[in-house]
Amino acid sequence: MWLEFFSQATINGLDISDFSDVEIPRATIFQADQSDARRLTEIAEEVGPFDIIIDDGSHASAHQQVTLGALFPYLKPGGLYVIEDTHWQPERSVERREGIETMLTIFKRFSIYGESIKSPYLSDERCREIEQNVVRCTFSHPFVDENARPQKRSMIRDISRRVLKGKSRQSDQRLFKLIILEKKAMEDRSGFETTAVQMTCDAV
Repeated sequence: MWLEFFSQATINGLDISDFSDVEIPRATIFQADQSDARRLTEIAEEVGPFDIIIDDGSHASAHQQVTLGALFPYLKPGGLYVIEDTHWQPERSVERREGIETMLTIFKRFSIYGESIKSPYLSDERCREIEQNVVRCTFSHPFVDENARPQKRSMIRDISRRVLKGKSRQSDQRLFKLIILEKKAMEDRSGFETTAVQMTCDAV
């Protein structure tokens, strides 16, 4: 799928299983556990920096936070960091046992309420680095396209407005399953921006 979507890109994938014997043009698959920050850093040192990073791994928030801390420094200025399924946690995940916040909650507090990023899986230094270098945070629902019923598109827009105003309901938060972070370009001096969109329709 990614080879088709990024038709001119060199793709470096990560998987907990060993695919070293698989040969794919323009793609290399490294074996790594998403909870192993040291391994993630080793791979990034070898093949980074990156124009875009897409975290579509275990979807456990703890793993997403570890991965963000390890890979964000290797995202190029102006690059995009995409985190999928930020609203959901695996049934047996540490988040459910220990009440760890989801990535959706962490970045909602940061981007909408102006609170500092806090995570038991990120150093204070890494949290400040992310805060200082993210210029746009987009919350997106990827499953409603331009052919959706007008009523559903209208619902998405209404919920998006509530999210941006900091008045979202618990049920609203489950709608936004994708976070896109844009890293500051070298020459970028603009302020921080928060948006809530769906893939084919501006919902702001």
